[in-house]
Amino acid sequence: MDKDRENKIDSRLENLNLDLLVAKRSRLKPWREALTMAAIYLLIGGLWILLSDKIVTFIFIDPEQLKIVQLYKGWFYVLATALIFFCIFKKTLDLYARSVDYCIDSYDALSQANDELLIINEDLRIEKELSNQFFMEAASIIIIFDKDEKITHYNPFAEKVFGFRRDEAVGEMAYNLLRSNQPIKRMREMFDDIINGENLNDNELQMLCKDGSYKTILWNNNYLHDKDGNVAGLVSIGTDITERRQMEERLEHIAYYDTFLEIPNRTYLNIAMQEAIEANKEFAVVNLDLDNFRHINESMGHRVGDQFIATVAEVLKGLTRKQDLIARLSVDQFAFLFFGEDQEDLMIWLECVMSRIRCPWQLNGQRIYVTCSVGIALFPQDGDNVTTLMQNSDIALYTRKELGKDGFNFFKPEMYERTLKTIEMGNELKVAVANEEFILYYQPQFELSSGRLLGFEALIRWNHPQKGFISPGEFIPLSEKTGHIVPISEWVLKEAIRQRRSWEEKGYQPLKVAVNLSGYTFTEASVFERICKILDEMAVKPDEIEIEITETAVMMELDAAKEALTKLKQKGLTVAMDDFGTGYSSLNYLQILPIDVLKIDQTFIQNIRSQKDETIYKTLVELAHAIGITVVAEGIETAQQEAFLIQNQCDIGQGYYLGRPVPASEVEDFLLKQVN
Repeated sequence: MDKDRENKIDSRLENLNLDLLVAKRSRLKPWREALTMAAIYLLIGGLWILLSDKIVTFIFIDPEQLKIVQLYKGWFYVLATALIFFCIFKKTLDLYARSVDYCIDSYDALSQANDELLIINEDLRIEKELSNQFFMEAASIIIIFDKDEKITHYNPFAEKVFGFRRDEAVGEMAYNLLRSNQPIKRMREMFDDIINGENLNDNELQMLCKDGSYKTILWNNNYLHDKDGNVAGLVSIGTDITERRQMEERLEHIAYYDTFLEIPNRTYLNIAMQEAIEANKEFAVVNLDLDNFRHINESMGHRVGDQFIATVAEVLKGLTRKQDLIARLSVDQFAFLFFGEDQEDLMIWLECVMSRIRCPWQLNGQRIYVTCSVGIALFPQDGDNVTTLMQNSDIALYTRKELGKDGFNFFKPEMYERTLKTIEMGNELKVAVANEEFILYYQPQFELSSGRLLGFEALIRWNHPQKGFISPGEFIPLSEKTGHIVPISEWVLKEAIRQRRSWEEKGYQPLKVAVNLSGYTFTEASVFERICKILDEMAVKPDEIEIEITETAVMMELDAAKEALTKLKQKGLTVAMDDFGTGYSSLNYLQILPIDVLKIDQTFIQNIRSQKDETIYKTLVELAHAIGITVVAEGIETAQQEAFLIQNQCDIGQGYYLGRPVPASEVEDFLLKQVN
């Protein structure tokens, strides 16, 4: 009901002065009032008749005067009587007029009040209808309790959520019907707290439904009051937030767990580490990375790779102690929090983990062998915060990888210094790529039997503005890790082709230029496509460029290398295997891969000292010649080495004894000497 409207009605009813009217009416007795007035008039009239003549005759003796006085006395009586009647009638008529006015005003007030009451009743009817409709149709649980905690009202949505019918609910105690995951005693205490004005809103409870399932309900409560303002009951409105909570739990799970392996992720690990640091617990961060897992993905497919990772994760979970934590950091990288200060326990556990990883795995019908590299940082020795500990465990891990993988390293401060230098060089390398700080040197290659110049091998150098020349052995491995090898390889290829054509345009004898390309160029399809695009755009002819790839790169990605080299062969280019003899030196590569040239590494040539070494070399040359492969010897430094190679049918040679690598400007002088 509208408050202003109530106040107006109350005002009109107050103006009626009903109490005063009733009091006046109770005192008003018409017959008594009339009798009183008649008695008074009779008394006055009687006294006038009896006494007036006596008084006049006593005063006036003269008959003439007495006659006049008697006349005046009569008129006075008439006037006095008229005045009395006037007063009596006026009083009566005034009372009547006031009564009529009062009745009219009262009727108007009652009419207006009645109109207002009719409107209010209609509003109340509508509000009641709306309230009832809301109660019946609301998509919220609405339950009304009396002060004794019994259910008095129970809406259809509550029936739908909890499964209890209205007739089953009404009259029941709240905690007998709607049980939660809280004990009944605690439920009673909560209800008492609410009745007493505590925790009215935002009470979240797990409620037991009729079918035995639980629903998460968020309750908000309001009081019902009686006419005296006392709490008579409680209206509880509940919202079913079961799906929302389940969604939040799923999102939380996604945020803190690896959804594929169902183990904690990096975020969870960081939180757990921070808690351990705050609790001042001693622990080790063990950072484990599977070596060369990428080859499994690429050779067997990502589905098989995922299955393998899942199997490894199950093994690692089985090896993780109850007090420790395992987490997944990336595709093939895991981390452990190993609690305790006894490093001997850590070493025993770590050896157990690495031994299990080294065991043969059955994968897609094949037996494969896998190793892992591990970096370890200790709290508090190696860092007092999450970021530092993770960084230092990473540094220890990648230091292990640089040393040959399949082992573990504890973090040492000098590793950090080395990493800083690597990062510094990485940044400088980025600038070098942008500013083209590289230069190509060219080392001549000769036909050993005739001494005829056949071509050059292009060798990259980094001319650092402050540090001077930096050898490829320092920056090429780093560029492969950082991805800078791609623009470097593109630059080398373009520059070698450009320079070779420049010499040809100047009239020098056309010579083939051999270009080394990183194994990364052949194992990444997108990068290899960019190389092929350059070859097509520059319309490279078969006799211009020879592409060299190392034996190590072939060994890492045999299938990818085979496919890439086959495409180069289809373009008419010559393909050479570089540094043969430094790796596993599998002769099977010569049979599988489309190789035109076999370059024997200088260390192999320089280590020929015995009859056995000579026999191995001769057999290798004979085998290469038998399958149509040209043999090139690298690193010839003495006349004796050259003589041995000529004697044993080596086709081509290069080395300091025959000619050092020189910049392009000096190559032209060299070519002039060759012509002369």
